[in-house]
Amino acid sequence: IFDARGRVLILRRGPTAPWMPGKWSLPGGTVDPGEGLQQAALRETVEETTLKVKRVHPLTVIAYKPEGWSAAFFVSKPGEWSGEVELDYENDAFAWISERDISRYSFIPTVVEALHAAFKRRARAPR
Repeated sequence: IFDARGRVLILRRGPTAPWMPGKWSLPGGTVDPGEGLQQAALRETVEETTLKVKRVHPLTVIAYKPEGWSAAFFVSKPGEWSGEVELDYENDAFAWISERDISRYSFIPTVVEALHAAFKRRARAPR
């Protein structure tokens, strides 16, 4: 999720998270039965942040080979979402970051690659 200043929203997994507590991530999660990838992205974003996302654009799919899963990433631009961030129980902090800030955070696997892809796409997009 990009804000009007060109920053991306990241979330920190809480200390009781069952997988990689304390690591930074993006809004997201698993796909429910009968749900599409984009629908899951919209639902997970509302659940984790309360932001109402109207539209997402496919970005990339990244495989995490050590555990045998893949993550699909989407982008939402300013004007395609509304609301204020309110975290659910899964996360205990959030930040809006620029690309130069990425190295300051410890992310779960696949997120750094997805963030670079998102900033690259944004740089190529017409203003």
